[in-house]
Amino acid sequence: MNGTYGYYGYKRDIKHPNGYYEQPTYNDLYNKYYKITWNKSTEKIRQVFYKIVTVVFEKSPFKIFQQPMLYTWMYVAMFVSVLLSEKMRKYWIVFIPIIVLYAICFASPVNGDIRYMLPIMSTGLLYLGFIFRDKVKEGEVNDE
Repeated sequence: MNGTYGYYGYKRDIKHPNGYYEQPTYNDLYNKYYKITWNKSTEKIRQVFYKIVTVVFEKSPFKIFQQPMLYTWMYVAMFVSVLLSEKMRKYWIVFIPIIVLYAICFASPVNGDIRYMLPIMSTGLLYLGFIFRDKVKEGEVNDE
């Protein structure tokens, strides 16, 4: 369990907060084999973009959207709501891909890594829309 808590508990430090792959320009091993270069004319734009991403996703409340535990508990809540709803119970099968992805995450050699969570994180809005679709049709969610 010590190797999986990052998927369901808050993880203060994320190994690669701006995405799994970092720019390898400063890594001598990559430069030795691949000779990576950047266009000098776009360097200022890259620096500004990197600073914006750093401020938005590392030093603001939006950091929560990079936490694997947010998506884990969101999917658990959605799955439970589907099972508790008589009309939606037959749709529990749509959660099988998510369950398989979580099995892969828990079996992975890293703890709470964004790389393994990307398919889960990217489909979160799709599943939320699926869950709330029938609730809006039934009038359970007010349009106020």
